[in-house]
Amino acid sequence: SAVYINRQQVKQLPASNAGATIDITAYVRQGVTNGIIVRTKGLVGSLSLRSLPKGARLGRHHIVTSVRQRRVNVDGRVLTDQPAGLRVTAEISADAGGKQSLLRFPTADIVDGSAALMAPLPEEAKLWSLEHPNLYWYRLTLADGAGKQIDQTLPRRFGFREFWIEKDRFILNGT
Repeated sequence: SAVYINRQQVKQLPASNAGATIDITAYVRQGVTNGIIVRTKGLVGSLSLRSLPKGARLGRHHIVTSVRQRRVNVDGRVLTDQPAGLRVTAEISADAGGKQSLLRFPTADIVDGSAALMAPLPEEAKLWSLEHPNLYWYRLTLADGAGKQIDQTLPRRFGFREFWIEKDRFILNGT
């Protein structure tokens, strides 16, 4: 497979190009229409184009809730060459707009390109179940040392729940 911008080859990809990311900034001309061609011998999966901000930004992230330990963990990647002074925080809310805040995590430093946030499970959180699929939203924010927002993820839905197996039983939230 190969990627071309304005008829100029940008990158030759190996046969298994799953998860490849290519920065095409140097090949794109400002103020004009640009062409992109992807030549491949069979595309498996999907192809997407993303516009990313210059400088530091948030990458992949996920949330893990533990009913047994009564805590919530959020882990996120931070894509930057200069992590010094950058901080990450997370917020859980009952709505996608963040107006009904349920929990604000303490800020976390970036270590090896990642930020790990942890907080107690909020007492007022309603657990997710088949009968009552209560859902919440979380988002991460990346800020500089002065607290100025650099990047923020889109809100992502989740439920406070935990599955585990004891002997021959599936357990959801302790029942």
